Amino acid sequence: MVKIRLIVGLGNPGSEYDLTRHNIGFLTLDVLAKKRGVFFKAEKKFLAEITKIQFLGDQIILMKPNTFMNLSGQAVGVVSNYFKIRPEEILVIHDELDLQPGRIKLKKGGNHGGHNGLKDIDAKLGSNAYYRLRIGIGHPRDCVEGQKTVNSSLFGLQIPDSSRNKKLEVPQYVLKRPSIEDQVKIEHCIERIHDNLESILEANLEVAQRHLHSL
Repeated sequence: MVKIRLIVGLGNPGSEYDLTRHNIGFLTLDVLAKKRGVFFKAEKKFLAEITKIQFLGDQIILMKPNTFMNLSGQAVGVVSNYFKIRPEEILVIHDELDLQPGRIKLKKGGNHGGHNGLKDIDAKLGSNAYYRLRIGIGHPRDCVEGQKTVNSSLFGLQIPDSSRNKKLEVPQYVLKRPSIEDQVKIEHCIERIHDNLESILEANLEVAQRHLHSL
């Protein structure tokens, strides 16, 4: 029996933000939905794009807030209230500056770490007891990358990108697409999330962390 009833992917709406670092939550849910053969639909009353998947006989809601990152809690609050979902039944997937690309961390609770999307969710839920799945994007202070072109199934064929060779401020960095090498690492992260979905949805932290936290 699953314990997670709502999976929230964080990001910003609009094509100009597609595939940027800050939209990794959206991208992850897009992949999960595609693999399950379902499609997102904009729901005004929920301030989000919504779809549902069946897993182990239970129905799981996937949502991408349309409120922009800093107001993500508005949509999460509306959906959780409507479906009577408790904070501990929610999983939030988001980008994480303090993890290197290719790394994933799953945990329950904890502080928002300066992430504005999480900060607003904490405020609107009145709780930080939800699960969060952090996907590493690296920090601009640590960025060094070689120049190469790869064929990425999620990001498409990309030309060399030098954004990780420049000293960008965090707001600029998160709103750019990942570097070529990081795109491949992020794809692998999303595949690992899908492959371990059962233990994640069952909130089996020990099992999920063992598989997700290993490189």
